[in-house]
Amino acid sequence: MDTTRRAAVLAAFVGDCLALGPHWIYDQARIAREFPGLSGPVAPLADSYHKGKGRGDFTHYGDQMLVLLESAAAKGGFDAADFAQRWQALFADGYAGYVDGATRRTLENLKAGWPAEEAGSTSQDLSGASRFAPLLGFVTDPEALAGAARQQAALTHKSPQVVDAAAFLARVASRVLGGQAVRPAVEEAAKQAEVPDIGRLAEAGLASAGEDSLAVIERFGQNCEFQSAFPSVVHLLARYADDPAAGLLQSTLAGGDSAARNIAVGCVLGAAHGEGAVPAGWLEAMKAAPRIQELLS
Repeated sequence: MDTTRRAAVLAAFVGDCLALGPHWIYDQARIAREFPGLSGPVAPLADSYHKGKGRGDFTHYGDQMLVLLESAAAKGGFDAADFAQRWQALFADGYAGYVDGATRRTLENLKAGWPAEEAGSTSQDLSGASRFAPLLGFVTDPEALAGAARQQAALTHKSPQVVDAAAFLARVASRVLGGQAVRPAVEEAAKQAEVPDIGRLAEAGLASAGEDSLAVIERFGQNCEFQSAFPSVVHLLARYADDPAAGLLQSTLAGGDSAARNIAVGCVLGAAHGEGAVPAGWLEAMKAAPRIQELLS
């Protein structure tokens, strides 16, 4: 596998791992107080949604990404039925992490007998789009990757905005891997979007690139939903195109659903910078790094 593709996948996982400690804390002052001088992965607090996790673990997003990676490695590419089966098995027997609303609704639909391709929730959380990142290591054709990104998102998030955001992120990553700079890659991928909101929110994110990230993300909204998280991701891609580590840290310090943002930012900027995209210490702190590297080899 191409080393840059491998680096992009690893950077997406590292982004989730970095976000774990402060994830879903919305008070930026509290994050600064509880995690002074944050410079790498840390354990979550006792009152966290992820209180059973430790330093170097993933949020529930990263856990699902690992299942997608295992599926892609086993099948040599994206297999929707195999991923759906593995995803369901992850939550079948005493999953130790947080089970979010999209997951609960999808599992309920599956239990009620819905076919996997129809069981996805109507959630607009961007995490369903960001999760595509492992496929970058196995699907090299840009439009095939965009299609696979759509399918994996729709298995749990059927919102048209989330599904189209997955294709957008896949196209941006493909363009960057092909040598295009991040900003024009975002602009061109936005032109291919089916959902009008993609272009409008991408433009807003790009326009904010010169502003302070914590303020911008607070203004767009720190929450999980597409309308807030998507322009925040575009802002981070544009502002930190030359400094992925700084972008991931600023996203983490901005609070809210930093994990979904970080996965997308890590993937695209990992594609731009290759093996030097994230500090070696972050990669070393990630408990699943050996397993991920094995699956990518």
